[in-house]
Amino acid sequence: MTTKNEPERGLSLMLNRAEVMSDFCKRIIEKKDKFSTNHPRSSFFANTLTQAIIRAGGISWFIHNTGSPVISMYENKLHHAFPKWRHLSQINRCYYLQKALNQKCTQTDTVPIAMTIRLSHEFAKTIIGNSGAGYLLERLTLKLKRSLNRSPDIWLILEATTNELDTKNKGWPKRTVSWSKGLLHVHGAIALYENEKAIFKKIVRDLNDSSNSKFLNNELRLKVIENSGWVDYCHKNSFLNDCFLAGIQRFSRSNSLHSLARKLYENDRSLFKAVLRSKSGAN
Repeated sequence: MTTKNEPERGLSLMLNRAEVMSDFCKRIIEKKDKFSTNHPRSSFFANTLTQAIIRAGGISWFIHNTGSPVISMYENKLHHAFPKWRHLSQINRCYYLQKALNQKCTQTDTVPIAMTIRLSHEFAKTIIGNSGAGYLLERLTLKLKRSLNRSPDIWLILEATTNELDTKNKGWPKRTVSWSKGLLHVHGAIALYENEKAIFKKIVRDLNDSSNSKFLNNELRLKVIENSGWVDYCHKNSFLNDCFLAGIQRFSRSNSLHSLARKLYENDRSLFKAVLRSKSGAN
């Protein structure tokens, strides 16, 4: 990966696709006979099935829809769903992090806000140089605590993929995702009171420290989260983002949010297993 400064957009990443795919295939071949016994072979299927149940409506949906096509199709393999927390995929964990954030917002009268942050060239390089998302969360949390006298719950993920630019149409983005060029930016969610949005915007502006007017116009987007679609959006193009940001921590979250998310998941997992046992006993 090489980088390039684009003052109007931030830190541009250039990826050599041939080298990335060659390295990826080499790693797969090297690992094919070194499967870790600590990682169940059914993990991918377990997480896929778990994600399908979560997106359909979660445990409450499962309890009342045991005759649905999804359930009927995998009736003999349902025991694989809802694996132990340590084997849960990033996107499934994030569903529960968002569930935990929503619950905390309800309890504190804060609002769950979706955030998209563009990163200036210098700040982006600093984040990469300090291993990624953990450093960014640390900087945001420190400044939020100083400004608000509290530490809002937050989760965030680094993304690099961007759409191809159409040189024939004033450089407007095309629908296709670029496999050779990326732009480092951030997605995530945070719990804020309405009057704290302006303070958060100022914190992001101070961290970016950019004077480019076009960059500043697109520096930050905040929007109230209404459904789980935001989690899906934040995890789009995961494989390609991992290629662009290989070796860099892409995800981070508040410790208190992580604790509650895990507790909510363990409760759902226990209930899911109980429903399966009950269904098996009835048969």
